[in-house]
Amino acid sequence: MEPELKSLRIDRGKKRSSQPSSGIGRWVFGGIAVVLLSAGAFYADGMLNRPTEVEVVRVHASAPGDTASAGDVILNATGYIVAAHKIELASKVVGKVAWIGVDKGSHVTKDQELVRLEDDEYRAQVQQAKGGLANLEAS
Repeated sequence: MEPELKSLRIDRGKKRSSQPSSGIGRWVFGGIAVVLLSAGAFYADGMLNRPTEVEVVRVHASAPGDTASAGDVILNATGYIVAAHKIELASKVVGKVAWIGVDKGSHVTKDQELVRLEDDEYRAQVQQAKGGLANLEAS
C-alpha cells in the first residue's frame, strides 16, 4: 500500500482557465436573492406592524345652562363596547326558545322574565298525569 501512496502526485503543470467557474455565478446570484428577500421581508413587516391611524377630535363639555341649537350634534362617536363581566344564563329544563324579552345590553330587574321556552311537551305530560290520576281515583 505504501508504494501506491508514494506514486500519487499533484500535477502542477495545468494552469487555471481564464473563465470564471459557473459555481461562482450561482453564489453571487444566490447572495443577491437573499439580500432582496430580506429587504422585502423587513419592509413588509414594517408595513404590517404599523399602528392604525385614528382621527382625533377634541370636544369640550358645556355647562347645564348652555344651550345648543336643536340641529347641532354635540358628540357623535362610533365603536363597540366590551362587557366588563360575562354572565351566563342557564335553565333547569331543556327546550326551544319561544320568546326573548330582552336585547343585548338591556338592563334587567329582579324577577323579570328574560326568555320563554316552548312548553307544549310539558303541558302534554301534565295532562297525561292528570288523566292517570283521574283513572286511579275512579278505580
